[in-house]
Amino acid sequence: MENHPLVSVLIPVYNRVKLVEEAIRSALNQTYPNIEIIVSDNCSTDGTWERLQELAREDNRLIVVRTTHNVGPVPNWQHCLNFAKGEYIKFLFSDDWMRSDCLELMVSAMKINPGIKIVFSSVLEFNGKTTFPCVELAKGSQAPLVIRRTKSLLEIIQFKLPISPGAALFRRGGLSIISGFEDEYLGNLAKRGIGPDYLMIYQAIQTEGCIIIPDFVNTFRRHDGSLSEVHSSDLWFGYVRFIKYSIGLIKYPFLDAVFIRLVLTLRILLLWVAVVVRGVKSKIKNFLKL
Repeated sequence: MENHPLVSVLIPVYNRVKLVEEAIRSALNQTYPNIEIIVSDNCSTDGTWERLQELAREDNRLIVVRTTHNVGPVPNWQHCLNFAKGEYIKFLFSDDWMRSDCLELMVSAMKINPGIKIVFSSVLEFNGKTTFPCVELAKGSQAPLVIRRTKSLLEIIQFKLPISPGAALFRRGGLSIISGFEDEYLGNLAKRGIGPDYLMIYQAIQTEGCIIIPDFVNTFRRHDGSLSEVHSSDLWFGYVRFIKYSIGLIKYPFLDAVFIRLVLTLRILLLWVAVVVRGVKSKIKNFLKL
């Protein structure tokens, strides 16, 4: 389809037999006409793989694959990507879902600037009872907005842009997954899915910045089994370390690089202060409970 480049929706999954079908259905129900859905099962043990095979027989747009052994979350993202043929890549995590016009709106926004590698949407969060805004972008705008690279970088290090790939559409050429790190601490975090998500986005915005759309077309589900909940105690310290690591990845003209490194350094200091203060408050609370 000449006017509708192929979009690959990637759904990495592990032990989500009760949730993954909702994610898959939201992808199959997209108004955008040219999609493939790649679901990679990371050797689930709860019947997820069997259910995926049943669903794949219902629709030939759904392709299900399985790793040879449990490789961890980030290598499973890469396993999905290895099978993708699309010009655009959309990650959809197995406990989340998309509004039916998600891909249509995000692809349309991507066409605004061929040099830009990533589009973000506003995000809703579902906590099991209610749905509420999690990240609201382009407030007051009814149309997509282009954010140039320097501003994009400043916003991502302040978490004003989503750091989850689930909120973004990538141009295939702008997507890179880093999972191996010489630093042991970073490597251990990456094995649990902390950090490579941020770096995927950080690298995609380095060329021309990003595009944001105001529409809440992606919904994240928060629950006890989600990665952000399971590893919540490591998130603050982990992302501070990955922000520091990302300084070395800057590919900017000299003056831009100096300015961004300065802001990054100040941001890291502020985040460390926030983490320390948060830790002290937690200790005080625990002490008062004794």
